[in-house]
Amino acid sequence: MRNDDIFPPYSTIEFLYKGGYYTDDDIQTFVELDCLTITQYQDLTGKTYPKEQWWLSKPENIKIKTNTKSVTIEAE
Repeated sequence: MRNDDIFPPYSTIEFLYKGGYYTDDDIQTFVELDCLTITQYQDLTGKTYPKEQWWLSKPENIKIKTNTKSVTIEAE
């Protein structure tokens, strides 16, 4: 099941937010549910996203070391 199968599209979220039916907290929840991006949150609310969750940030440098007995993954 895709997110666009269960969540409203951005245009509907925007309409309901501007109409006062959704709060900033509701929009933050859509980001946490991976329905909106942090950039969309900021564009819609005009505010900086209140917190950066570890699962929303993408590592820039990933190193994987392997041998026959173990695997080590390092991410920055």
